[in-house]
Amino acid sequence: APCVYLGAVNHPCKAFRISGPMSLATQMMLSKQRLTEPTQTAIDKRRRLDEERAHRIFDPKIRLIGVDKDALDAQIDEKNRLKQLETDRDEFFATQAVAMDKHALFLAAQGELEQRMVAQDIEGYRQRFQKKAAAREWDLNDPNGVINDIPARIGDSDPRCGAASMQRFHGEDLALRERKKKQQEQALKWTQLQQDEKNLRRWLERENERTHQARREETNHRAWEINQQVQEQRKNTNIATANFNQALAKQKREEEMAQRQQETLNNFEEIRNALDSDLLTENPLSTLNVRDPSRYKGYHMKGLAPEHRQAILNEQASQRDELQQRRLKEAEDEQQWALAAAKTHALASLMDEEKARMRREALKQLNEDRHRQVAVQDANRRVASGYGADIGDEW
Repeated sequence: APCVYLGAVNHPCKAFRISGPMSLATQMMLSKQRLTEPTQTAIDKRRRLDEERAHRIFDPKIRLIGVDKDALDAQIDEKNRLKQLETDRDEFFATQAVAMDKHALFLAAQGELEQRMVAQDIEGYRQRFQKKAAAREWDLNDPNGVINDIPARIGDSDPRCGAASMQRFHGEDLALRERKKKQQEQALKWTQLQQDEKNLRRWLERENERTHQARREETNHRAWEINQQVQEQRKNTNIATANFNQALAKQKREEEMAQRQQETLNNFEEIRNALDSDLLTENPLSTLNVRDPSRYKGYHMKGLAPEHRQAILNEQASQRDELQQRRLKEAEDEQQWALAAAKTHALASLMDEEKARMRREALKQLNEDRHRQVAVQDANRRVASGYGADIGDEW
């Protein structure tokens, strides 16, 4: 007896042996084994689709809730993603605000440091080059000047005292008035020079203070302008979003109201048709005998006339057409909602790109302002340092 091994048959066992003459079932199995690969693929695909359909049908959540859970999960994920984007944007703005505050504090500290350095330089210059002993009027103010000065006559052999020196006439000074006048003029000139130097130092200090104040005001104004722009953009975005949501809500309310009105009209029409039917009105014509219209049927059967039956069929056809139109309208509404969502997403992307561009421009402008401020500060420092470089030894 021939032996046949079936290895590709869909059986719990991968291979089994059939002994004896080949039966009709064996021949059918062999013919099934010779199926082509595309046919087997199509059968597997159909079986997989049937299993998925059975899973959806027998799933208690989908059967009891009656909503598209995947769509709701997608909406929740989209909402969470938008919230995360809003949180990231707020964190970015907060980070920028903190960075600008830190930069303003850094500029203020740098200005104070520069003022302290200028004051230290002035004090050091005074300690090095403007000592009391180096002043031109020190000989007049020296408390030990008389002690350290050479006396008018050292002795009898002093060569400065000649025969006409008249050193023994004490208290006589012929050039006293002229000398005092020259000393007063010299003291007045020195006082005027000191006053001019003091006024120049005050002017330089006021100019530096005004420059630092203008720089701080410019930095604060720039930060205020950037903050105002960010708030205005956020306000416009919130207004546009609120208007769009209000329009969508209004459209949805109108559609729901129209649908309820249509359902109410359909219900009234259905009730009217039911009330006007022969079943409820008990049309006497339905009880007449076909052979003898003057007689009633013995069992008083109220059947339907052909025109009534045709009217019912027409109404069913109309309802089917109306259902099909409503389904088409719902499909169009879903497409419109999808287009509106795509436009909203595109608009949000454009607004995000515009905000990023404006932030880049603001940062670029801020960097340029910083470089310009550094250049002005270097120029001021060179000007301030240039006043002390021209003082010679005669000072």
